[in-house]
Amino acid sequence: MQKITIFFLLVLGSCDLVAKNKFGLHFDKAGKVIMPDREFLARGLDDDRRGFRKSAIENFKRSASYGNHYAMSLIGLYHLQDEAYVESLAWFKMLNLSTLKNRKKIEDIVYKLENYLKKNDLKKVKVLKSELIETYSDDQTLLNRKEWLNNLEITGVNVKGHIPGYLTFNLMGAGQIMDPFNTSPINGYNVRDQIEEFIYEYEVATD
Repeated sequence: MQKITIFFLLVLGSCDLVAKNKFGLHFDKAGKVIMPDREFLARGLDDDRRGFRKSAIENFKRSASYGNHYAMSLIGLYHLQDEAYVESLAWFKMLNLSTLKNRKKIEDIVYKLENYLKKNDLKKVKVLKSELIETYSDDQTLLNRKEWLNNLEITGVNVKGHIPGYLTFNLMGAGQIMDPFNTSPINGYNVRDQIEEFIYEYEVATD
């Protein structure tokens, strides 16, 4: 089978060359695929540093939709800062705390909120959590990661959920002249393995 070579501009995580709610196939300088949850998390953290709270929480939600529990915890903390305690507790209730380094801090906050809120508020928390599960449950985030793969588009290749191993991705830095003898090649098998690990063996190691 003939090998097909695809040239990719080396795209760092902060660059946005795709639609607002989507993220295509990009690589970092080490040739690692930049996964969408990490990309949107990074954008959210950058927005937060610059004081753009609305944009930050939108990006955290995009990250959370792929299963990133650290992003979920940041959403909970945002609501806590805004004294929106029902929303905050509902988000914290979504977390798999075993995945977070700041587990003890979150557990303390959850304990205090559960003892602070009234019974009617706690009922609202349950209702809101059931709504969040529709988008951010483990099953749904798995489907979202699969959908991301199925929607990847590579010029001249119909990916649709499968990246052929015979593809070669040659990475080029910004402004670099296209030169097949002076680029960093990554084969399709490597890219496919990275993406399949992201989809099926997702780890929410975060902060």
